[in-house]
Amino acid sequence: QSPSDIQQPKSSVLDNLGIGIKQGFEETTLAYAKDYNLLVRARNGKDDTIAFDEWNESNPYYREDISWSEDLTWDIARNIQDELALQEEANAIGERATGLGKVARVGGMFAGAVLDPVNFIPFTFGAGKSLSVLARASRIGSANSLIEATTIAPLGLLAQEARGIEYGIDDVALNVAFAFGAGAGLSLLADGAKGAFRIA
Repeated sequence: QSPSDIQQPKSSVLDNLGIGIKQGFEETTLAYAKDYNLLVRARNGKDDTIAFDEWNESNPYYREDISWSEDLTWDIARNIQDELALQEEANAIGERATGLGKVARVGGMFAGAVLDPVNFIPFTFGAGKSLSVLARASRIGSANSLIEATTIAPLGLLAQEARGIEYGIDDVALNVAFAFGAGAGLSLLADGAKGAFRIA
């Protein structure tokens, strides 16, 4: 292996799928809540903060692109470093990806996002009950999108300080689209499973 081969991550279809799943899961309610909790703990003085004069090259979590603040705890610094490292790895893999690899990455992101427990809320409340299969899928997908836009997106905005990554309108739009797809997809999957069970 040459030095360049060692420094550049592989970019196979499976590599793109894997990094996509990781990225998708980082956009779920569970991930946002975990990150926001770090901020809450910092502001309540429950975790040790990093002193201004300790935020330099000797700190294991130091990065020039991470600004020091009074709420910067060791856990937040580590979390930001992990988030940025994931983003950089994804960008490096994406730059070398083939067309199929890029499709796999988007599919992985969708698969990771589907793991969000919020996607199952419309089922719990019977959204789309007594409708046709496609109408029900559309209704549940729309309910999911509404939850994403009104509840999860604001949580993502609150958590961005603990992530070190800006949460912008493009991210909100992509997550709302994924929420619709996840809700509709899960609805179709459930209806398909019910149909197969009846036939069996």
